[in-house]
Amino acid sequence: SSAAAGGSRPAAAAATAGAAAAAPPKFTIAMKEQLLELYDQREAGGGELHGEALRRFEQLKAAKAAAAKAAAAKAAAALPTALPTAAATALSTAAEKGLPPGWAAYRRGDCHYRVVSPDGECYSSLGGARAAAAAAAA
Repeated sequence: SSAAAGGSRPAAAAATAGAAAAAPPKFTIAMKEQLLELYDQREAGGGELHGEALRRFEQLKAAKAAAAKAAAAKAAAALPTALPTAAATALSTAAEKGLPPGWAAYRRGDCHYRVVSPDGECYSSLGGARAAAAAAAA
């Protein structure tokens, strides 16, 4: 009979673990207060906890770590998968400003642009860059 009871524990633990994986773990204010209280008890007791206090302390630490990990994963999932690079942004900006492919336009803080031709020549105005692009195309 005890073997049968022991055999059902892993199944129950697996079901609990599956349910925990489905729902994001929460670390409530009450749990935080309990953990802080146990930290205080541990300090007052010479750095050790025993029995139920130790079990609850480990349980709360694990819950806190799981909640932090879930929050980090959620934050990472919210980020776009492909962040635009400065070069890609500059190429698309140049195309929006009417420059041919291969030209790059970097917006400066003073509402002006630094435009770079495909051969590496720099221009400080869009008009000058457009004139150079037209001359190169002719």
